[in-house]
Amino acid sequence: MVSELTRKRLSLASQGRKFSLETLAKMSDKKLGINRSKETIAKMKAYQSTRAKQPVSGLKVSVTENLTNETVIYDSLRKAAIGLGTNHTTLRNYLNKNKLYKERYIILIV
Repeated sequence: MVSELTRKRLSLASQGRKFSLETLAKMSDKKLGINRSKETIAKMKAYQSTRAKQPVSGLKVSVTENLTNETVIYDSLRKAAIGLGTNHTTLRNYLNKNKLYKERYIILIV
């Protein structure tokens, strides 16, 4: 078992790492060969079906333009990302770092 400190160090060491096309192809081929038990497949299907029937509601997010102080409230971070024409992961990173997105949008959880 790896300690939490070691996990963090490994994570930091692999950030920004670029893989060659050959390495990516090898990793893809390796994933394709995974054989899962029927029990595991059943668990995965059960989880996916409940997720579709009971979707997780998002957190309301307010996006304020710094120049005009105009605020728009979105039902989720994903919808805010669509409204701003970006990815939800990008917005989440700016939200976590308390930085302005594109140096003009303030993103806050309502």
